[in-house]
Amino acid sequence: MILLKKILALLSLLLAIASPAFAEASTLPGLRPNDATTISLNDETSLLINKGNATISAINLSSEALSWKKTFTTLYDVKILQYPTKIIVLTKEKQHLKKLTLDASGNILTQTVYASMKTGMNPYLAYWVAPEEHNSEMILIQQDKNTQLFKSPWNKPFKELKTAMEPNSSYENVILRKLAFQSPYLIVEQDGGAFMQEQIFYQVFDIYSGKKYTIASEWNVRSEFLVRKNQLIITTSYGELRPSIGPKKEHQIFGIYDLKTGKPITLKTYTFSNDSIFFAWDCIVQNDNTFFFTDLITGSWTLFDSNGTGYFPMQKNPEANSQQFIHYSSKLNKATFLISTDNGKSSFLKSQQL
Repeated sequence: MILLKKILALLSLLLAIASPAFAEASTLPGLRPNDATTISLNDETSLLINKGNATISAINLSSEALSWKKTFTTLYDVKILQYPTKIIVLTKEKQHLKKLTLDASGNILTQTVYASMKTGMNPYLAYWVAPEEHNSEMILIQQDKNTQLFKSPWNKPFKELKTAMEPNSSYENVILRKLAFQSPYLIVEQDGGAFMQEQIFYQVFDIYSGKKYTIASEWNVRSEFLVRKNQLIITTSYGELRPSIGPKKEHQIFGIYDLKTGKPITLKTYTFSNDSIFFAWDCIVQNDNTFFFTDLITGSWTLFDSNGTGYFPMQKNPEANSQQFIHYSSKLNKATFLISTDNGKSSFLKSQQL
């Protein structure tokens, strides 16, 4: 009898190991919107990238299940290459920067540790830059007050710029948040504070000529940016626990700027309802240059193209106490959300047919 119990226990253990944990909806990653971003690999798979807990989760949109999940010691940057699909990850090994190249299934294809790039300095930012037609692969490092630009053979920076800002007449303190590069332009996101107010602004440096310009967001509004095809794209959001943005009802939700000149190509604003006393919104850009916008007060959303034209009338948000837009398929005319009903501890997918 004792032997039989041991055999049954062993069989149970083997079955548990063999069973795919991602088959159950409850195993989808917890939803923490402040830490998580999403990137579409294709119409079938989206990545949920959470720098807060240093994880990448691949979600299959058809089966509504977790395809794979990777955990890292830290997560500095994640970029996607297509044809064939590759996922570039910057993490660290001991006290040195490490680059991993994954395939679409999360398998490691290559890994490189950079002995010349130590990660001990705080604050520390690292970003990978894909090779372009006339430029090789690069890595950007921000530590102390300087941004260093590296390329092969990676033994020392080929360029170094002072990008950290000291307090000045406009800001009592300035925090450098993020970097990007598209030759010859280094883009720096700065967060300036003054009198309990906050303003995010973007400095664009020509690393060869030394020229620069600045684009500032509205005071007390959060913003994110990316660089794509010689354009600087800035999206904005505003929510609870933020300093007041005043009574005006029209606010810019995204802007597209010529990277060389800083001149606007598209400035999209949204006017909130006359009944609104409070304002709250979120706007994010997708891989195909469509913009997901949600009015958090009315609980509705829509998509805009890069000209600011709406794809369809405002749609009702899925019911949940926490949600994140994952993907829109124009072929299926279907939107997919990651939904949480337990304050972000776990989540599940919910599709909305339009």
